[in-house]
Amino acid sequence: MKPTTVPSSAPAIERTQSAGDLLLLALTAAGIKPSRNGHASTHDYRITVETPDGGDILITGMGAQKDQTSEQCGWKVNFYPNSEDQAVATELYEGTADLHTNTVAVVAVVRACIRLHSSPRYTWEPLLCTTCQDPRSRFGRDFDDPNNAFVCTTCTVHGHMPYVSGAELAGRLAPGQILKVRTWALHVGTPFRTGDESPNRS
Repeated sequence: MKPTTVPSSAPAIERTQSAGDLLLLALTAAGIKPSRNGHASTHDYRITVETPDGGDILITGMGAQKDQTSEQCGWKVNFYPNSEDQAVATELYEGTADLHTNTVAVVAVVRACIRLHSSPRYTWEPLLCTTCQDPRSRFGRDFDDPNNAFVCTTCTVHGHMPYVSGAELAGRLAPGQILKVRTWALHVGTPFRTGDESPNRS
């Protein structure tokens, strides 16, 4: 099968693949580390790129498209200073139906946003539960809860209710710290000081 020809800044893609696949390849080729969310079975993409200062760039398909190249309606790019469910978004880009133009433009917008938000960096540590005080505890989001509460992974083992609101968790932070979901678990970001060589900084 002959691949679709695209500009040099966006890799070629087989016609049976989706516009989301092409965008992921283009971002990776540009040295950007994207995370893909959504449902693979429907080719529904939500692509997230983390900025060095703890923000999120969220890329979503416009309209009701299922992200196939034949149904590409354009990408929408928003920036969230903290994380996509805790802050008001700034719209960075709203694309066109032209797959090539759209892909190259999104990569450029994401690059520019990363440069703009290149500092300060944070040292990230998993948020531990102060209720069960288990050093193995982690907080994940409970998507079945209508308020999207967080759930402790070890509280039930110790006979405690595992649910806690994001507002309550935020109240435990020291000045300057932020909360962010990283690799499914909630983490605390602490601005690192000059000379800090922690392996968890980003």
